[in-house]
Amino acid sequence: MAAIDWWAVATARRRIEVVCKPLAMALLVVLASVAGSAPTEVRLLVVAGACCGLLGDTALLNDGQTWFLRGLVAFAIGHTLYAAAALVVGVSATAWWGVAFT
Repeated sequence: MAAIDWWAVATARRRIEVVCKPLAMALLVVLASVAGSAPTEVRLLVVAGACCGLLGDTALLNDGQTWFLRGLVAFAIGHTLYAAAALVVGVSATAWWGVAFT
């Protein structure tokens, strides 16, 4: 689905992009909900983060600074939730410095 979205963007097929971009993230939300054997609290954090990604992608399909800022906030919240999930599974806070600066 993501590949179709990229193709739609590259070939200026807006109608296809508007369907495929959110659909790709919606499929990731479903996958995060059912795949693997993560503890419940980790799964909830990852699913919530993916839902924020879906909201961010949907916001960026619209024009204007307000929609851009809404998307930015959604992505920021989502990535905070992903970081919280990593901390819950035991990734130390100091390990994030290596990720941030490599």
